[in-house]
Amino acid sequence: MAQQTGARNVGWLKALVIFMGVVIAVGFIVVFVELGRRIVKPPANEPPPAGAPTAPGAPAAKPRSFGEVSVPIPQGAKVESVTSADGRAVALVRLRDGGAALYVIDPASGALLGVVRLPEDKR
Repeated sequence: MAQQTGARNVGWLKALVIFMGVVIAVGFIVVFVELGRRIVKPPANEPPPAGAPTAPGAPAAKPRSFGEVSVPIPQGAKVESVTSADGRAVALVRLRDGGAALYVIDPASGALLGVVRLPEDKR
């Protein structure tokens, strides 16, 4: 009778191991299918990166135009340089009083996002 109880326990153990193996295999399949889907197709809420290839037959994305936008800088100030950082244009403006300012601009809309004032160095 002791052997019959041991045989039943081994049967349940085999069934449990088979079930867990199937669950692990299905989990791996789901993970790899999702990874493949995300690699091939970007999320719907994010626009594709600039210059990214489009699907065959899909119309090419046109760059958005915002017309002409003026960014007001103080009178007598001069733009020394313009660079891009984190998808934004940053202009270094030298002010008349010797200080400087960083003008942060959204290149997609031309909107002025903010100004960082850098006071003149007093030594």
